[in-house]
Amino acid sequence: MSHSSLTAIFLEDTLFDTRTEHTIRACAMEAGVTLDDAPVETMKRRSCAQNIKRLRAACATQEITCNIYRECGEPVNEVIRESVCADFILVDADTSFRNSPDPVPTGFVKELLNYAQCPVIVMPESFEGIQQLIFTYDGKLSSIFAIKQFTYLFPDLNRLPVTLLTIDADNKIAPEDLRRLQEWLEVHYTNITWINYETSVRAGLMEELIYKHGAFIVMGAYGRSVFSTAFQPSHAKQVLELVTQPVFITHNH
Repeated sequence: MSHSSLTAIFLEDTLFDTRTEHTIRACAMEAGVTLDDAPVETMKRRSCAQNIKRLRAACATQEITCNIYRECGEPVNEVIRESVCADFILVDADTSFRNSPDPVPTGFVKELLNYAQCPVIVMPESFEGIQQLIFTYDGKLSSIFAIKQFTYLFPDLNRLPVTLLTIDADNKIAPEDLRRLQEWLEVHYTNITWINYETSVRAGLMEELIYKHGAFIVMGAYGRSVFSTAFQPSHAKQVLELVTQPVFITHNH
């Protein structure tokens, strides 16, 4: 991704922002804004300006071209509109505009996964680097589409170890389809491991994936459905704590 540019969208839900004044001031303090008796709207503007300043500084340090947009409409609609001409979207799993607790992945993220017109990368809270790639394949075209999209977008990662994780609970993947995928992967990658899971898709499988160290996980529509349904609020740990690796999700509309 050398010579790539970053477009940052600073979203503000002016119609349905129900956060309390205490919450807004706490966010302002986290952004580095000096607290005083300024009105809430002033605090919000200061926070946004401070965060934009920090982003510009970080991009300048890394020599990344950065474009900034401030959007004040319906947040998810604004991002979906931007996705039409984007290569991919980076989003935090807990991005939300609700005042009440929103289970992770939030409603905003689920909508984005369903309707974005480009791949979405769900980001962990912190990440130290990419040491391996994990491609999930469940026999559906969306899985292959996601793997190809990822490969074309990130050609510089082709020297990393790759694990092709095949999920075939009902033994429906045709051997010829798997052979074609393997041959295609061998053209683009040199270090490939094949693992087959003959099990149903459950949260346990996803948890095993995202506990991998330094992994970049790639999923098609399968990943979208797992993120939407596999994790339940009743789990002992918040999903946010489980998302320790970036997850690349896309589907062929």
